[in-house]
Amino acid sequence: MKGPLFALTGPPGSGKTTLALRLVQDIRAQGHAAGGVISLEVREGGRRTGFVMRDLLTGEQELLATTKGGRGPRLGRYFVNVEGIGGFCRRALERARQQGGLVVVDEVGPMELLSEEFVGAVEEALGWGRPLLVVLHQRSAHALASRIRASARALYSLAERPPELVRRELLEALLAELRAAKPYY
Repeated sequence: MKGPLFALTGPPGSGKTTLALRLVQDIRAQGHAAGGVISLEVREGGRRTGFVMRDLLTGEQELLATTKGGRGPRLGRYFVNVEGIGGFCRRALERARQQGGLVVVDEVGPMELLSEEFVGAVEEALGWGRPLLVVLHQRSAHALASRIRASARALYSLAERPPELVRRELLEALLAELRAAKPYY
């Protein structure tokens, strides 16, 4: 790991993605750049039918998984878009790197980890020297998730502490790193 790495974890539905989005807003409100990817639910008629991966800089989205069938591998009731998410993630992370500031990866979880290109893109980002926030699936035993847990400067868990307390502490740590970071070109 070249740069400061912060990890956020917690049980499904604990608010990890919501907290990551809030931190991006907070970081930007302080005048710092923040980009990367975030995974969001797709709901139809009140039911979750899938997930999309969104580029935090452009707003572009790529289907991550759907219940409506597909060509990708099946994980539970979802068909995972392995072919699409790796390249999408790589491009979004590269845009974030070029902008400087915080790089966000949400989520290093079972669906995303089916894509070798996604894994490679995240591994590259770990070596960039930029402040990095990674949201981790709580129970993932994948080598990448284990490496992130072992290398993180701090691992914040929503299973153990209230989201607002975690947000304040993590924001303070991220802002300190962003203020100290050298410009990246």
